[in-house]
Amino acid sequence: MALNVRSVAVLLACLGSLPPVSASAQINFAKAGYYLSLGDSLPAGEGALPVTHGFVYQLYDKGAFGPTHEMDFSNIAIKGATADEVLALQVPQALCIQPPRIAVAPSVITVLAGANDFLIYIATNGVPSNPFVTIPTVANAIAAKVETIVRALVFGAANLPAHCARSGIPGVTVLVANYYSFNHPEPQIEFLLDLALESFRASLATRVAAIQADIASSGKTARVGYVDLFSSLSQSPGMLLINRKNGFVGGLTFEIHPTNAGHSAIAREFEHVWRTLP
Repeated sequence: MALNVRSVAVLLACLGSLPPVSASAQINFAKAGYYLSLGDSLPAGEGALPVTHGFVYQLYDKGAFGPTHEMDFSNIAIKGATADEVLALQVPQALCIQPPRIAVAPSVITVLAGANDFLIYIATNGVPSNPFVTIPTVANAIAAKVETIVRALVFGAANLPAHCARSGIPGVTVLVANYYSFNHPEPQIEFLLDLALESFRASLATRVAAIQADIASSGKTARVGYVDLFSSLSQSPGMLLINRKNGFVGGLTFEIHPTNAGHSAIAREFEHVWRTLP
């Protein structure tokens, strides 16, 4: 059916009232770096609302490691992961998904793992009868696993396929962290948790220093930084969900993750270590 003059005029008037459609000015920039996150629920963003406000995403969004338009980014951390699982599942991805499959190899990797190992140990074995001996031993064993993760990223893993970075990722910077105090309201449990966290902190610090010395002696261009959340965040109020409504049930049933403010504080600590690395 043909349109009459009046119908055409109405149609043109309606089209003229629509908002203009602006052309997108987005440009696909060449990437100069690649930020990759490994670990458990904390780097996965648990506790933040939404989870994409977690510290890993904050570090990327604010351009802590480089302007966002120049950085690739992946977060392959997963809730519930142990240090063993990070080593077995996430590290091979970091080492094997390399150029030329991707344009740029990971240039900055953040690692946070080990808490689930300890919680699984306690759930399986209960509180040890001699915590002053057993808990530091367990924490040291977990720190050794995290050390193995970092060493694999820097120095490689010989058992991987030939296309992988079996000698480590050239020039990578690895930032590895410990955990903050959980601020548990029951003094006995808080003591046991802090004993584990402090033992883990001290053991991992020693191990990171050894990795740094081995990097220097090997002539590698990699860097490793230690983010000491236990020392920097443990006395900061308002950082943990355990202190919020429904964050604490009792005993070992409590929320261990940070609030949005806690995630922001963690991001600041990672960025501080990054900026002070030699």
